[in-house]
Amino acid sequence: MSTPSSPPKPHRPSPLAERVAKRMKALNLNQATVARTAGVSRTFVSGLLSGKSTSEPRRSNVERLAKVLKCSVQELYYGEQNPAPLPPTRGSMPTRQIEVRGSVQAGLFTDALEWSPLDWFSITSPAEDGYPANCHRYGLLVRGASMNRLFPEGSIISVIDFDELGREPQTGECVVVLRRSETSNAFEATVKAYQRRPDGTILLWPRSDDPEFQNPFIIPPISADFNDQAAAPDIRIAAVVVCAVRLQPRVSFDFA
Repeated sequence: MSTPSSPPKPHRPSPLAERVAKRMKALNLNQATVARTAGVSRTFVSGLLSGKSTSEPRRSNVERLAKVLKCSVQELYYGEQNPAPLPPTRGSMPTRQIEVRGSVQAGLFTDALEWSPLDWFSITSPAEDGYPANCHRYGLLVRGASMNRLFPEGSIISVIDFDELGREPQTGECVVVLRRSETSNAFEATVKAYQRRPDGTILLWPRSDDPEFQNPFIIPPISADFNDQAAAPDIRIAAVVVCAVRLQPRVSFDFA
């Protein structure tokens, strides 16, 4: 007798999709109108709102939606919240300004998304993060749940390229990984915790309370330098996470 299969897990819209739906409701717009006015397909809008589309929408499509929904691109990506200011401390804590240049998926590999320079913005982060002060840092907005024990969705991570550091990743560091897409020549990106075994095997671990994200992505040993794109062109450990800034949480109530 065959064992009945478990029902498929229901799709859950992303926070971005929920904000799009909220703006559509406020403006009394339906999917067909939004798709037609924004110049995107009805399938794209439907997949986004239903949660069936698991890939990060292209920046250009989000920009088109923002125009139709009469809001900023930043509001769709991370709401009306702003990065939380650093808490006051006794004495003066040295800080630095970094530019947030794009987003990275903490989950599956998705298209590496670097924003237009016009959409970059600056945040304040600690100056003393344990890495060389003269190395250039930049910020990435985290999407997805596979690293939510360390970086909840909407966090901003400050990263340094390993080319800038001049060394290889070390076990225990959180890293940004680039992989060449199987369907195009573009690169996909994700963020994971790095472990290298004595035999050279590399494990890229999630750090999540979601049961779907518990197993590592495994890279077999290779003889060449892992960061040598000529020798290993399909996957590369690009940057190390040096610190993270979380968005200011909000609380909602059911009563007036």
